[in-house]
Amino acid sequence: MMQPYVGTTSTPVGEVETWPRVRLGCVEYYVAPVYLAPIARCDLDHVLRSWGCELPSRELVDAIWEAADLRLNPWKLTRRPMTWKNACSAEAFEDQRRRIEEQIAGREFTLLAGSHKDFADLGSRVDLYGWHTLDGVPIEKGATSHNALYVDYSQGLRLVRRVL
Repeated sequence: MMQPYVGTTSTPVGEVETWPRVRLGCVEYYVAPVYLAPIARCDLDHVLRSWGCELPSRELVDAIWEAADLRLNPWKLTRRPMTWKNACSAEAFEDQRRRIEEQIAGREFTLLAGSHKDFADLGSRVDLYGWHTLDGVPIEKGATSHNALYVDYSQGLRLVRRVL
């Protein structure tokens, strides 16, 4: 099991009660300011349980993107040329972290979006969704074919917890 970074930037995740809040309909959520990444689907349950969090829905991922006060351009974070080996290596994970840090350097924010694809609860399954372009269109629509052990530089987990 690959251990996800606590955050994908130098920004700490912090305590849940200090996270920004995002409303979806009548429900309000605490939302981690950055992603935990890289992470594989098989590791989600353990991480979510340890934080007392749940997977966001597709609608919540969209609401988080809308609420973010700093949105990164995912096209500046994609790796080319793309091969399985260069997307899944430790070098790719470190390169991704460096690219994110370059984009946020000197910019203050409370909620970052655009640095990763989200693992989301899509109703009948858990899949990757999001990685919105700057005009709000998700690049990943929730139709990946990766197995549960697969992990690459673009996969992240946004921790969310309902406000009680």
